[in-house]
Amino acid sequence: MDKILTKQMELEYINNEASKCPFCKSDDISGDGFDGSDGNITWQEVTCNKCGTSWRETYYLKTIELLD
Repeated sequence: MDKILTKQMELEYINNEASKCPFCKSDDISGDGFDGSDGNITWQEVTCNKCGTSWRETYYLKTIELLD
């Protein structure tokens, strides 16, 4: 059976600061850094270590800050 990521599941995941699997709600998830980028977009693959589901998080450049 194929898993389906609904918009509601996606929003819950984002609103919970990407801290729990959108499928089984486990907090045992891991990402191995950023897998790639294209202009001002970058992404990483995340896997739930409990249920084995994987998904891609996408990040967009929003701002920059000057470092000392």
